[in-house]
Amino acid sequence: MDLESRFISEMVRLGCSDGKLCLIALSGGSDSVALLQLCARTREQTGNSYIAVRVRHGIRSDGIEDKETAFCTSLCRSLEIPFFASGADEVEGPDDIARQNGCGPEQAAREFRYQVLEKIKTVEQQEFILLAHTLDDNRETLIMRVFSGSGPEGLKGIPEKRRALRRPLLLTDGYELKNYLEQLNTQWCEDASNSGNRYLRNKVRNRLIPLITEIFPGWQNAADTLIGRSKQVNESLEKELERSLTHGVAGENVYWLQVNWNSASSYIRSMAILQAINRIEGKASDSRRISWKLITELRRAADRSETLTTGGYRIAGSGDKIHLGRATKEWEGRIIIQNMHQLNNLAFTTGQYNVVAGIDTAGVQIIVNTEYFPIEFSWKEETKGLNLTLSSLNFGWKENIYDSEMVVEMPDADSDIVYIQIMNSKKSEGPHA
Repeated sequence: MDLESRFISEMVRLGCSDGKLCLIALSGGSDSVALLQLCARTREQTGNSYIAVRVRHGIRSDGIEDKETAFCTSLCRSLEIPFFASGADEVEGPDDIARQNGCGPEQAAREFRYQVLEKIKTVEQQEFILLAHTLDDNRETLIMRVFSGSGPEGLKGIPEKRRALRRPLLLTDGYELKNYLEQLNTQWCEDASNSGNRYLRNKVRNRLIPLITEIFPGWQNAADTLIGRSKQVNESLEKELERSLTHGVAGENVYWLQVNWNSASSYIRSMAILQAINRIEGKASDSRRISWKLITELRRAADRSETLTTGGYRIAGSGDKIHLGRATKEWEGRIIIQNMHQLNNLAFTTGQYNVVAGIDTAGVQIIVNTEYFPIEFSWKEETKGLNLTLSSLNFGWKENIYDSEMVVEMPDADSDIVYIQIMNSKKSEGPHA
């Protein structure tokens, strides 16, 4: 079966035929240009209508962006497909996403791209977004997830469909798409950054895969087999999860019946926590982005009928139920600092944020060592100390204290001791609390 016939079959299998309205994500690279051509050349068979969108991430120079946008404009005009170029006009840009979510530039650019595509899909009343991920992309993703410690939920590879997203080229090699374009005498844009090794995926593609190919020739078939088997395992686990440990919803929290929790296997319980966090956060993630250590800590606490707040979440038993939700409680405590007359300014560092408070008293720095999320502080000066109000997503404080000039303690709402270390800001570094 030739490529166009296989493409039609894939579009039918993915529910993208019979006159659907589809948005094509077009970058100008060989994969997305091949997707554009396949859509255009099979319109009569699928009955679909298409628009194409190129997202300007703002990462590369304006000159390169303008050149590739002009190429996409011309190509779409020749194929009679409406074309849109869009950037960060009405959605947060990649830098904003990276700063807010603490993610790397690749993930931030990907999230930004999806936001733009989703916005245009809604405005233009399209039904599906078509993405040009290929079998090569899927294999690269598998390699990255293996070395990230992912389970079956990650080793199943890139999903063919999720919500409005569809990937009809996921079973097609990139070299076949380039051959197809050459037969059509269609050019594409080569992204110069693909040959560099700045990003993780490029390092995997340019450095690791050639080494794997040298040592394990034919590894691609083994990778495809692992992806297929992982899909089957994940489907079985998801069915077992649905059968034995479905969750209920109480406001913003998720709960399970204790009797069902006790009868489920440990991995099903872990999957239930991952599924619940996805629901709480309103997005699908796998255990690469949600720490498996965090999931395990929450599960073990539930297994022991303990209350635990860590990583921004709180899990607790209540009667015949186990509840999981965001940790959002607030409390006040008084920190009495000796030698108050020595203080001129107060500054603290939490996670990736540095904040300086306008308190006319301190020349010190508070360093709070948190494992998952930054902490927000608000306070006011009093004659003999500081009133400190903590509003936090993380209560998983470390309780090991090293020698320092001053160490203070404060009980939280559960009467546990929160340790905060204060040291002279003139020192270049010091131990963390």
